[in-house]
Amino acid sequence: MMLAAAFMVMLVMPHAFGSESGSETRGNGASADLSYSIEERRRICEEVWRKIALWYSYFDDKGIDWESVKPRYLDLAAGSRSDREFFACITSLLRELHDGHSYVYEYPKLVAGMGNRGTPRMRVTETAGRPIVAEVASSSDAEDKGIIPGLEIVSVDRQPAEERIRSLVPLITASTSWYARSAAVAAILNGDLDQAVHVELRRPDGTVFGVSLAREPFERRPEAITARGLDEGIGLLRLPSFSASNLRLKSGDALVRAFDDALEQLRATKAIIVDRVLATAIDYLGRPASR
Repeated sequence: MMLAAAFMVMLVMPHAFGSESGSETRGNGASADLSYSIEERRRICEEVWRKIALWYSYFDDKGIDWESVKPRYLDLAAGSRSDREFFACITSLLRELHDGHSYVYEYPKLVAGMGNRGTPRMRVTETAGRPIVAEVASSSDAEDKGIIPGLEIVSVDRQPAEERIRSLVPLITASTSWYARSAAVAAILNGDLDQAVHVELRRPDGTVFGVSLAREPFERRPEAITARGLDEGIGLLRLPSFSASNLRLKSGDALVRAFDDALEQLRATKAIIVDRVLATAIDYLGRPASR
């Protein structure tokens, strides 16, 4: 049976919590900030490439020449100067699939000079090709400094907004260019927690002003399976995740029960939409579900 869905790769680094300083060479050919020798890095990269070649189903559909990918990433793996670079190499290899369900777990190691990440407590979406403030959290630094929904982001840390978005798109694992850009827009203000972000915004009257906003730790909103009626007897069942833990449920059985309960609420409807993408679009882009 061919694997049609996800590849999730986890790199286990035996020296993951060792010292980050120094570059002296160990006996196996790996430096102090590298867990693997050149030969080991090439072998790991080739093994990941080989398993994908064996099990991934969509090379022809996507027009991907997987054979041509291999030598490029073997060279990148061999030339990695740190565990972080090696991890980025394997991450980029998976990203060649352009598949939102194929990715590498987050880097498992604290890196010197890279603090915890966060973002101002405000939500940004794209409207007519422009990044627009869609929501501002109450009692947040952004609210205190006068940020309100409807403002357009002109620049971030002196970088034009469109330029910043385009620089983020290649770093996002996504199945479609639309989703990659949408995620890049949402992440436009992300950065180190210990650094404020300088943002220029445009008001509806065209005037532009600048403000420095504090970044705060990422906040994961509680998600739940919900059901509601739309126009013309259509029902929408919102399924934010297939993971019980993401939905704060204790088991897969509990997830099935929650789904059944939501489905029961829509028994009287003549048709039901069950679509995670549509639900996300409604919640995060503010588009009326009846359209």
